Amino acid sequence: MKRQLVLFLLLMLVAAVAVADPATIRGKVVAPDGNTPYPDAEVTLVAIGATTYTDAQGEFFIRDLKPGPYDLRVKTSRSETTHRITVLATPMTDVKVVVK
Repeated sequence: MKRQLVLFLLLMLVAAVAVADPATIRGKVVAPDGNTPYPDAEVTLVAIGATTYTDAQGEFFIRDLKPGPYDLRVKTSRSETTHRITVLATPMTDVKVVVK
């Protein structure tokens, strides 16, 4: 009986994680000084092809993601770089991307 209860609780935990609310990346693309924003940079999650652009403050959002690791490609007028990020199992994951 105890073993069945443990198995049931484990299955419930797995099911809860599987139907968890989608996550969002909130990011900012900045110059090497760490402060100057990069407006109009193209930001793409490579594996799923989700692309967006930064606003005047260098900020971007990508919504409806599953938690896990992603390659984030950032193209600016001067460079293209790829950064490995991890989307957390929380409603919002913040990232700061420094580009040349």
